[in-house]
Amino acid sequence: MKRVALYIWLFIAWLFLAGCATYNDESRAMRTLYAAGEFSEAKSAAEAMNRSAQGGPDELLTQLELGKCSFASADAQTAVKAFESVYENAEFFDASGTGAVDWTQAVLVNPSRLPYTGYNYDRIMAASYMGLCYIELGRKERAAVAFRRLLNYQQEAAAAYAKRIDETADALAKNRGNSGAVNALASAPSVSAELARHYGNFDSYIAAKAKFTNPFAHYLTGIFLMHNFQSLSDKENAIVSLRLADAGTGALSEEIAAAQDSAHGKNAEFRTYVIYECGMACRRDQFKVDLPLWVFNRNLPGISASFPYLYKVSCNAKLEVSLDGRRIALNKIADMDDIITEEFNANLPTLIYRTLLSVVVKASAQYAGARAAGDYGVFVNLAGSLYQGIVNNADLRTWTTLPKTISVASFKTPSSMVVKVNSATVKLKGKNNIIYITLPATGAPATVRTFPL
Repeated sequence: MKRVALYIWLFIAWLFLAGCATYNDESRAMRTLYAAGEFSEAKSAAEAMNRSAQGGPDELLTQLELGKCSFASADAQTAVKAFESVYENAEFFDASGTGAVDWTQAVLVNPSRLPYTGYNYDRIMAASYMGLCYIELGRKERAAVAFRRLLNYQQEAAAAYAKRIDETADALAKNRGNSGAVNALASAPSVSAELARHYGNFDSYIAAKAKFTNPFAHYLTGIFLMHNFQSLSDKENAIVSLRLADAGTGALSEEIAAAQDSAHGKNAEFRTYVIYECGMACRRDQFKVDLPLWVFNRNLPGISASFPYLYKVSCNAKLEVSLDGRRIALNKIADMDDIITEEFNANLPTLIYRTLLSVVVKASAQYAGARAAGDYGVFVNLAGSLYQGIVNNADLRTWTTLPKTISVASFKTPSSMVVKVNSATVKLKGKNNIIYITLPATGAPATVRTFPL
């Protein structure tokens, strides 16, 4: 009896050491450096994370972080290698659906221990940054491949999500035996009130039609194809992409007019494009809900479940771009918080059901094991409850170094080849240019670089 108790306590101690860390904990040092504008140091931290994650469930995510930190530190070569590794990863955004997993694994294993397969916005932003890196490296033919890939990804996004919904419906049908227990938990006043406090009316998300469109990706595709077309279809795709990025706001009327002139055989005017990344996108945190398992089986032990929510970080950083003493207006073209929230909400009903189902299955197994253990059942219940409480973290993994918002502006390339960004003088390098500005947090320095388009 004493030996069994010793083994149980050793098991519990191991859980405390191994089970508590979340992705927020593991990425904190890198995020802190990135938010301070110390991009080279953030890249080193991301490289260390990626080395530790090799062959593990977080490998793909740390490659995305490494790619973005490298891009921000103006190391386009390392960024390209990281993003190419992402696309070589067989797990990355399985075409069968967004993050589709085996439901047996999803129910029995902590979701953060399953391979990170990415979301629509990961796939689209990774291709966007890859295209930008190739432009900066002067490898226009590789950039063209990345932007044509982007066109396909934007078109496939909604279809891939719809397919994932169908697969989820099939999985739910196979788990119908536990549906009553899950519905009883979800309907319990204490549970439904806590979920509603964080999520609002999450039932409405089921019927919501997510667009999964990213105006920034459309914008990049449009300006690249306008100035680097290889065929008439490239010119047409430039117009279509810029119209989709504009979404009827009129903010990109000059760019659209220039693309139309190019398509009609007129020489496109030389232009300079400003792209401004502000802040850092929302990340995930978690809240715990005590589940009254007695609502469907009074013999089951009490337990809590963890659910993720999106934590948004404000950014009030000020930036001024001027040309010949004239201030250039920047137009927000993409809100990554909104894009990430849209996909998070689209996946939320499935996430809630899967979390509750996991608790029901594990608690039932714990109860059956305790009964089978006879006199040792108390230890089985103790170890099982502690195991659930310690390792039952929500999956908080998300690409944390994405920007909060992206704003753009464009103008005819000045004969002086000089543009002011705040108090800094930026010297342009070509006839058509990109000025890329990254300002990750209020109080951080703005990093500015320019390269020919």
